[in-house]
Amino acid sequence: MPLNLKAAIMKIHNIRILALVTGTAIGLVMLALSPSPLLAQTPPRHHAHHASVQPRSSGYGFSPGPAQDPEAAAMSNARKLWPGRPLCDDGGYRIRPCDLSGGAGGGGGGGM
Repeated sequence: MPLNLKAAIMKIHNIRILALVTGTAIGLVMLALSPSPLLAQTPPRHHAHHASVQPRSSGYGFSPGPAQDPEAAAMSNARKLWPGRPLCDDGGYRIRPCDLSGGAGGGGGGGM
């Protein structure tokens, strides 16, 4: 076998080995960095050994109250904003203290 042919075969063999080792290393790194479903934490399961059913929490430290229509929610917010003051509903969820000037349609507001 000529020397050049033997060197070429050795070079090809080394390139194949290098490609195999590099591919395996890249695959192992990708496997290590990807989230594994086997290692993922699962939330604790609730057992039905008690009769009461707890509502799910939103995760923000409070549970949602009963649903209100938008007008009632706007009035509730206005009562919190202006406690103890009589409120006037101008319609369209525009609620203001009645003792403020600018009746229906008034109320100011900066124009452009």
